[in-house]
Amino acid sequence: MLYRWPQGRILRVIVLVAVILMALDLGLGAWGQYSAWATATERDLSNLIYMGLLGSLGAIILIYGVLAVVVLPKPAQFLIEVEQEMARVTWPSRADLIRSTILIALLSVILAVVIAVVDLFNYWLVYTNIIGGN
Repeated sequence: MLYRWPQGRILRVIVLVAVILMALDLGLGAWGQYSAWATATERDLSNLIYMGLLGSLGAIILIYGVLAVVVLPKPAQFLIEVEQEMARVTWPSRADLIRSTILIALLSVILAVVIAVVDLFNYWLVYTNIIGGN
């Protein structure tokens, strides 16, 4: 019944929690639409249809998500392989991470200055009547 369960269990649980949260969010949206429809003086059919779509979509996501994570071979095998690949990743050292972060921040500031200079030059061209024509 459970496709190779102990393997990839961490990532499968994370995906399962995400699926449950998405289904819960859609279900609460459907409940909100039902509450609005039930208390309205004029009951509009579009709110009822929207509520049905939200509830149905939440149920479909919940059912397929649970099946994909636990029972169906292809999605479960993908999650198992992702977890196995993440175990082989070599993470950068603290010094490498700090050096890379400083470099990226510095390059971002330089790029922002270059873009600001080009923008100011374009502003000067347009509003000093060189290009504007007035």
